[in-house]
Amino acid sequence: MSITSFLLDCKKRNILSLEEIKQIINELKEKDYYEFSEEVKEELLK
Repeated sequence: MSITSFLLDCKKRNILSLEEIKQIINELKEKDYYEFSEEVKEELLK
């Protein structure tokens, strides 16, 4: 399962809040140099 799929599933199941998803996105970028495309970020944050 990809990171994107995992986060989308957590979002749909209300396991993670929008704030938690934002934090994960930021930490992945800062600590692991992993960045989502704008389309994916938009989907995760809507």
